[in-house]
Amino acid sequence: MKPFAHRTHYVSIGHWFTYNGKWVALIAVILLLGVYLEQNSSESVPADHIVTWVGCTELTEEEEEAITAAMEAVSSDENGDGEVIVTIRQFAIDFRVDATEEAAEETYYNTLKLLNQLNDADSYLFLMDDPEKFQFNTGVLQYLNGDISGEEDNYECENWAEMCVAWSCDGFDRTVYLGRRALFEEDADYEATFPGGNALFAALTGVG
Repeated sequence: MKPFAHRTHYVSIGHWFTYNGKWVALIAVILLLGVYLEQNSSESVPADHIVTWVGCTELTEEEEEAITAAMEAVSSDENGDGEVIVTIRQFAIDFRVDATEEAAEETYYNTLKLLNQLNDADSYLFLMDDPEKFQFNTGVLQYLNGDISGEEDNYECENWAEMCVAWSCDGFDRTVYLGRRALFEEDADYEATFPGGNALFAALTGVG
């Protein structure tokens, strides 16, 4: 019998992989994941505008494409990357009081997610199917003339029609409502925070 020390180079490598193969596989997965994330990050294009959809149901893929196309057609390249990109962020929230218990729980969860996203202040335009309930639950819309709503407006919600405009486009048969976010900070600069946001709203609604 040959001594253990006389194993060939290939046998030694084989034994090494037998005991360390799982670590090699783990390292390989990490490296591949890093390459994938880096590639997707480099290929992704930042949006010129992020529009938030809040409705009882999510938009279909066809509806989202139609809305995106309509908005990009009248938008401008705000970040100077040579492309016009509008991203739709969706929140399926059913504000109806007669919703099932399961739907109510989902509404509560998605509302918390929405409120958390509002803190990021990266979305200026909101598409809604129920602007009255949206304003009641968030209080984030401004009036069409640029005024900021008071707390009493959010709870009474009698003036919601003065905060948004009915809107639709080719390929999107439903009529929904488009509104703008209010900035409650003193001396807030809308154009600096949301460049081109008012221009896009005016192009879509005819309201300056």
